[in-house]
Amino acid sequence: MKLLGKLSPNLDRALPALLIGSMVTGVMKNHPTSLQITLGIKMRRSKKLIKVLQKYGVTCTYDEVRRFKHSAAKATTMEPSLPGLSTSSSSLVQVIVDNFDTDISSPNGKSSTHSLAMLLTQPDSNSSETDQEDTIRRVKKEDMVKPLEYDVEIERYNGPKKPPMPQNTPKRSVQPLRMLAQQVISKGRASEMDFAFLQDMNNTLDCPEYNGYNTRAARRQGHSAQPKTKAVYLPLIDMIPSHPDTMMTSMAFAQVHTRNIGQQFVVFTCDLQLYRVALEVQWTYPERFSNVILRLGGMHSLMSFIGSIGTLMADTGLSDIMSSVFGGVSKMLTGKKIPQNVRALRMVAEEALRGIIQDKPLHCSGDLMQILETEASKSQTTKLWVDVLIKPVLLTMMFVRAEREGDWPLHLATYKQMLPYFFAAGHVNYARYGLCYLREMERLPQEVLSHFMKGEHVMHHSAGLWNGIWSDMMIETTFMRYGHAPGGIVGITLKPETLEVWALSLHACSRLESDLDDMTDEDTQSKVVTTHKEEAKARIAEDKKDRDGIRQKLDTCIDPLDSAAHPSGIVNVVSGQIGSTEVNVHNAVTIGTEQMKVFESRLPEGLYETITKKVVTMDHARKHVKVGAVKVFDTNLIYSRVIGLQASGRDIDIKDVLGHELAPVPTSMFDDTGDMRIAKSKSTLKKILQVEVSDRVAGGANVSVLDGSAILWVVPWPADGTVKDYMANFKYAIGKRLRVEDVYLIFDRYYDYSTKSVTRGSRATGVSRVHHLQVNSKLPAQKILLASSKNKKQLMQLIVDDLVQDKKFHEDNTRHHKLVVTGADPVPIEISEGGVVISRADLATSHEEADNVIAQQVLSCAAENAESKITVVADDTDVFVLLLHYHHMANLKNVVLMESPIKGRTVVDIGKTVQKHSEIVEGILPAHALSGCDTVASYFGIGKATVLKTLRSGHSLNLLGAPGHSMKSVIQQATSFISACYGQTNCSTMSETRLKVWLSKTGKGSSTPKLCTLPPTTEAFKENVKRAHHQALVWQSLEAQNPPELDSTEYGWVKDDQNKSLQPVTLPDKVELAPEMVLRLIKCGCHSTTPCSSRACSCNSANMKCTIFCACYNQGCCNPTS
Repeated sequence: MKLLGKLSPNLDRALPALLIGSMVTGVMKNHPTSLQITLGIKMRRSKKLIKVLQKYGVTCTYDEVRRFKHSAAKATTMEPSLPGLSTSSSSLVQVIVDNFDTDISSPNGKSSTHSLAMLLTQPDSNSSETDQEDTIRRVKKEDMVKPLEYDVEIERYNGPKKPPMPQNTPKRSVQPLRMLAQQVISKGRASEMDFAFLQDMNNTLDCPEYNGYNTRAARRQGHSAQPKTKAVYLPLIDMIPSHPDTMMTSMAFAQVHTRNIGQQFVVFTCDLQLYRVALEVQWTYPERFSNVILRLGGMHSLMSFIGSIGTLMADTGLSDIMSSVFGGVSKMLTGKKIPQNVRALRMVAEEALRGIIQDKPLHCSGDLMQILETEASKSQTTKLWVDVLIKPVLLTMMFVRAEREGDWPLHLATYKQMLPYFFAAGHVNYARYGLCYLREMERLPQEVLSHFMKGEHVMHHSAGLWNGIWSDMMIETTFMRYGHAPGGIVGITLKPETLEVWALSLHACSRLESDLDDMTDEDTQSKVVTTHKEEAKARIAEDKKDRDGIRQKLDTCIDPLDSAAHPSGIVNVVSGQIGSTEVNVHNAVTIGTEQMKVFESRLPEGLYETITKKVVTMDHARKHVKVGAVKVFDTNLIYSRVIGLQASGRDIDIKDVLGHELAPVPTSMFDDTGDMRIAKSKSTLKKILQVEVSDRVAGGANVSVLDGSAILWVVPWPADGTVKDYMANFKYAIGKRLRVEDVYLIFDRYYDYSTKSVTRGSRATGVSRVHHLQVNSKLPAQKILLASSKNKKQLMQLIVDDLVQDKKFHEDNTRHHKLVVTGADPVPIEISEGGVVISRADLATSHEEADNVIAQQVLSCAAENAESKITVVADDTDVFVLLLHYHHMANLKNVVLMESPIKGRTVVDIGKTVQKHSEIVEGILPAHALSGCDTVASYFGIGKATVLKTLRSGHSLNLLGAPGHSMKSVIQQATSFISACYGQTNCSTMSETRLKVWLSKTGKGSSTPKLCTLPPTTEAFKENVKRAHHQALVWQSLEAQNPPELDSTEYGWVKDDQNKSLQPVTLPDKVELAPEMVLRLIKCGCHSTTPCSSRACSCNSANMKCTIFCACYNQGCCNPTS
């Protein structure tokens, strides 16, 4: 190394010099060096790459890599040593265990291994006395073929399946005064530090995110760097991890190792699944394992806590806000994707609090909490967001801080506050055993407590500031990281003896890889890490970009912390939907706390009693299938299980099964979220049918009938202007037309309990904030304003009032042509002769939709003057269909054109279009209604082109929308028509069509058709036909002033009184979504200590994964397929 350093300063104590020295040493000694072997192991199973690099002396041979693994495995079978751990140090030694599950390369791809990984850790004491490094004896080549003689001394658990909890376990213990005082100090300090972070985040431009902010603060405050944690990998225990025998064996194994180091107690950490089993082992053998301190992994606890937030905040708008910036939000809100989900939720909370922090005089965290509590007392929605999002996010910040700083009192104080959320969200295992964990940690032996108070319970990958991690995260980022990396056991595991070598050498190989990574990691080489990646300018910019995205989304939503903007119930801040009166999620913390008190009062006898979820969340009204006590929202889960059962040879009556929807909603007509499938191909119908004319022919109209809602989008939107500025632009556009023609301006109306509720809700997706508009109000962004019905309604009324009252506008624009304005009032207003204002009672109508009123006023204009040329300015396909229908039915002689409000688009001659398609024109309106319009669901895969083709083939729909016919005959005719669209004939019911389509699709290929591609069942289809009949009846009545008096609830709609809207009936009440026989078959009832491990399990025998409604869920399922 010194010689190389003299050759070049770049080689002085550098890694390239180390590699050169390794290559030279390997050649001279004709023996591979440690670095060459380590690099070979790093290459994993890339035999070709190892072979190439070996020729250049970089690595050893591939055979030598195999030889090292055999040597390491052989060494493991001897008395295992613990290299790197110090017996002379007083530092705490801990044992961490975790599941090591991985797939095995096999012909059927279904094999896997289930083992238990163990890690021993100890803070680096920098002691001058170091233990001798472990040396692995190199085996002879001929010995590599010999089987290994290694038998783990297995401990057999002979206790009950559910051992009773000891009487003293649930008892509260009096904690030391020092501990209680430190908790108060830690909580107060953490609260103020987090408050300072929120203030700086909102008031400074270059503020790093939470981890970077606190690392910088620790550096500025002169905190001492914490030592790196040394880790020793122990051999895998090749047994089912959750089996009591496995846990008992690992606990005994841990006792031996810690005793050998000179520590008389064992700190043993694992995730919940293993913690539960370990507790039961300890309760069964209290004397033998009295020195074992069981800890529940903090990372997994945090994951469950995040999942609790996701459960409680379902359908509140949180997921939509997060999805506007982040990917994988559905997984985030189940607790997966940590720490991304922690970051995402914190950013949402930061932006939600921005208004309060910037606008209110705040001096401490108490001021902030007082304002939040005041607002929460005024609104259920605010209370929900404060108690179930803001406060939990602050708790996650404290929980993270406790680990980063090694603050044991803060850890316990925070965990105690997290427990009610587990009860409230129905995370029953964390509720049950989390309470056990808390009580056990409150009575730690003094010797253990002294270590924990010094912060030795946390782990550090590197020596540094504010970088402590949970012990279960340590094993995930070391042992699991290397053990699951590519090349582990892929391609070698068809031989049991080879798998044994891999398993017994994994700990040694993983340690070498870890050491190599430490050598090449610049942060590790610098010994002490005093900065965080979140402090980098690029990362600060990236974080700011994400926060800006969330802020932009929140600007379109109802402010969750503005109590004055909320209705009396709980509102989804994105969609504006109000929850039912049964929803009580705003009281989740109170309910969860009370449940916890009741549960604890029944201990120890009541440990295994059922913990019921008493909190009703906003997703309560979502359609679901109930399998036992579990609500299933997944639209494909049951269907996929049915197909699996059929493939496994189960005797299933497929006709009966397909006669049920097999999903919470009819998937052909409703999407996965339960929303009606609104036809996205409506414009296709217009494109196929329209007869175009040139712009020259389009000119010279006597009358223009304008769709006011469409005009709103094309009038120039003044940036940073006022409502008055926009109204001036709107009047200019209308005045321009009035110079050459009469103008009929028609706006939509917005009634309560409208059949348009669903469509308007889908158009306003993501926009729910209501602005209180006045003439001089600042004009919000166009999308925010026009995508919300309530905002749009206000703007339209202001425009109508201005058009009617502006006398100067009348004098300048209505001397030669009249303006007829139809707004919310049933009677339109006419302005003519420079300012004469009259009511047009002859045009009075109570129709809600502008589409209908447009058609009515076209007919009125044609009746006034059969020679007039009428231009309809609209883009809507429904308007096009209505014009075709009534031009034909009224036998109009006028030239009627339809043009887009956007210049340059196609101009359509309605009369010529009617002539061209005279053979089907009478059927276009009912066919359009049945196949999907604004109030009727479309059918997945059935477009308007297919509908027109079916119409031309002679299938009639003359009963749909025609009064006086029985619903039975209307449904029968509709069944024949839609069956033909699916390519089926002679079907008396839609369920029969469904079966034929399934058989046809199944017979054409090996893949099973998606559920949504099948027609709806008869019961679901009937409800859609009712809605189509209702819409067609309204459309067919336009020659009368007002629509027919129809009870929408008799035509496939149900009232939502909370939101004053109508919601589509997916299926009639009491119609089964799946046969009871199928619901029994698709779940297993395994309850053993190793559930689902044998073919006696119905899921296992069918080679299917167990799911959330199986009895083994969260009970240590051992199904290999899962």
